[in-house]
Amino acid sequence: MPSLRPLLRHFSAVPATFRTLQLPVGIDGCSLYAVTPLSVGLTQEKLLCLPSTFGSVAREFRLHLENFSLLGCSYGANVSAVLAAKHSERVTRLVLVNGNAFVSDEDLEDMEEYKDVNLWPKEMRETAEAKCGADNLQDKWTEMVEALRQVEREDGGDLYCGHLPYIKCKTLVVSGGQDKFVPLSHGEYLSERIMHSRLSVVPEGGNDLVLSEAERFNTLLETFLQEPDDKLTQSREFVAVPSKV
Repeated sequence: MPSLRPLLRHFSAVPATFRTLQLPVGIDGCSLYAVTPLSVGLTQEKLLCLPSTFGSVAREFRLHLENFSLLGCSYGANVSAVLAAKHSERVTRLVLVNGNAFVSDEDLEDMEEYKDVNLWPKEMRETAEAKCGADNLQDKWTEMVEALRQVEREDGGDLYCGHLPYIKCKTLVVSGGQDKFVPLSHGEYLSERIMHSRLSVVPEGGNDLVLSEAERFNTLLETFLQEPDDKLTQSREFVAVPSKV
């Protein structure tokens, strides 16, 4: 498997006070990009950026770092959350952008409105084509929606709700106020059920907010990474998938 496409390529720029590193994951020569403050040495803690194409490789995650932070967008956010739960003793910070721990009937209805990728807004389609390829986008989108339908039928829509109580690190959840694919309610759900978390909403941001609102997002990211690990946010009770009533 070739090196994974780094999530950082989707950003307009890395935050000014950080530098990028490339780290081996230990799986078939794969690698992840990381960012780390300019003020610390190469042995200091890294922020790993999981691309949405990280996929099933996460099941065999073997990274030779004692402590690290995770950042992921969309599916990469979902993988990051699971990794943070499974490796809670190693993950010190977590950033989830447009992630969703479950899929509801309403989500599937919204996706049905966008079943033909040719009808997507131009910028949204071009962003998706850059990830999946113009020739493959329709097939991949149809396949993903069907997979989510199966999860809704067989598992009540639960993707990884049961992992959320095991995330112990300080967490930033970021949602786009204009996201057509992942409504704000998903960010609220994650923030309410991850113990040391807070939700930041980018009002004008869509599913591609790391691009369209790059300056705002990078400011959020840089501020969060440099904050003390005080974990002052309120702990919550944990529930499974919210009621559909």
